[in-house]
Amino acid sequence: MIKKRKAGGKGFKELYKKMPKMKTKKSVSKRVKASGSGKLVRTRAFSGCHHILTKKTSKRKRKFRKAALVSAPDTKRIKKLVPGI
Repeated sequence: MIKKRKAGGKGFKELYKKMPKMKTKKSVSKRVKASGSGKLVRTRAFSGCHHILTKKTSKRKRKFRKAALVSAPDTKRIKKLVPGI
């Protein structure tokens, strides 16, 4: 019996023995961005500031508009969730 050679050289299984790609958690990638220096920037909680504005001071409402840096322990977690950041 004659052995047939494969046309491509390497078989299908040899080509796809790589580790699977890391999937990005889309929810995190939409909430966090990297700054120019590499730090992670997020929006503040309650940043919409939509209702019951009368009891909130103008200083407090102004602070909600600004972005905040992600803390160091959270940065480590987020970088695992979003590999490309």
